[in-house]
Amino acid sequence: MPRKSDSIPINNKALDKRVKVSDDTKELIQWLHEEEKVSMRKLAIQFSVDRKTIANIVYPERYQKQLQERKENKVHLKYYDKEKHREYMKEHREYMKEHRDHKKELYNQKLIGNEKI
Repeated sequence: MPRKSDSIPINNKALDKRVKVSDDTKELIQWLHEEEKVSMRKLAIQFSVDRKTIANIVYPERYQKQLQERKENKVHLKYYDKEKHREYMKEHREYMKEHRDHKKELYNQKLIGNEKI
């Protein structure tokens, strides 16, 4: 049976652990790259994220194009290895358990789930 907190969305990005970079930080990254000419590698180190994440922030149109191409080409179906898939699914289940526990903790602290729909 699912937990009550599983169906409650986390509407506050500051509480959501899945958000890697906040909107304010994205704007700062774009400004630093465009105006201050800071390299993407240095920005990645400074903000503790992958260079690909910085590239997706700096060039959002390129990122959207890549998403569209991936969707059209069904890249996720090209290389399927059952053993790797089992391993990744195990890691994903562990991550989801941590995420559910985090949401339950937020719910118990009354930080989410108290707004009326």
